[in-house]
Amino acid sequence: MDQGFSLIAGFNGLSDALKRLDFRSAVRDVRRFNYICKLLDLLVSSQKVAALSGCAQKVLFNMLEEVAYQVSASQQNIHLLRGLLTQLRLMREDCTSCWGRPLGSTTLWERHLSTINRILNIAARIQIRENGSNFSCKPGEDVFPKLQNLPEECLREILLRLADHRDLESSAGAGSEVIRRLVYGEQHLWKELARFHFSNAQIETVLAVIESEDEAEKAALESSSGGPGKFYGRVSSGLVKSPYKRLSAPKPDWQRVYHKLRRSYGLREEYAEMLQLCRNCRCLFWKSSGHPCIVDQDPSFLEKLEDVDKDSLHVPIPPHAFLKFFSL
Repeated sequence: MDQGFSLIAGFNGLSDALKRLDFRSAVRDVRRFNYICKLLDLLVSSQKVAALSGCAQKVLFNMLEEVAYQVSASQQNIHLLRGLLTQLRLMREDCTSCWGRPLGSTTLWERHLSTINRILNIAARIQIRENGSNFSCKPGEDVFPKLQNLPEECLREILLRLADHRDLESSAGAGSEVIRRLVYGEQHLWKELARFHFSNAQIETVLAVIESEDEAEKAALESSSGGPGKFYGRVSSGLVKSPYKRLSAPKPDWQRVYHKLRRSYGLREEYAEMLQLCRNCRCLFWKSSGHPCIVDQDPSFLEKLEDVDKDSLHVPIPPHAFLKFFSL
């Protein structure tokens, strides 16, 4: 269903919006790359491709191929491409209906499958290149400095700038004992990650829930052991005899807090650039490209806006909200 949403002006449908906002070329803009990858992931992983018009499908697969070329050329964001590849492989396997024929136009889906195969071939040829070398290879053992050679203070500052727990955990598993100790031994990293993604009210709510859970665990352990201080508590190394003071420690386990927040509220979406919706004329636009609002030419309308914060007239639109405009 490639239907345009009534509140969006200037577009006849999703395919028209993707073309006029130049999504394919925007893949090469580092500010917009993550936004577009998230949009593609939402479309491909939710199996909404078959619900799109033939034109929208072609634009979508062209964008996916452009992402593969961009990742191959830049040697960056390989993890995003891998996520899309997983979905594309599933699509290649499941693109037939119960009658054994492709959903929709057979010719169109043959082209899609050909594009998918090209994307997979591009991804298969990607190899990490050393900086300054003209050949593909794995990072050399004699190339310095490496990340783990940096001072601990520098490593901590780098880790504090990671906005995804998976990046933290991958860094901890990269083989450096210093990084592993920073990730799993310092609560500060997880506390700052929680504060980045969640509001103070959300954090306080989850802290209260965790305290309640610990109180219930304390009561259950005391009941089964015959009294306080005579039970086996949980610690990271296994079951060891310990007093309850570990469970009631005033300092929270921020890694536990973060993951509970993540499951309860979802992670904050952060992009270098997002599409904007103009409240005046209901048009979508990229912020860095500017927006010559057609309503701004009306003197009577400009008079009404004299006491209005101009920044509030442009609303950022995350990928999932963009798809809702087109009933997806």
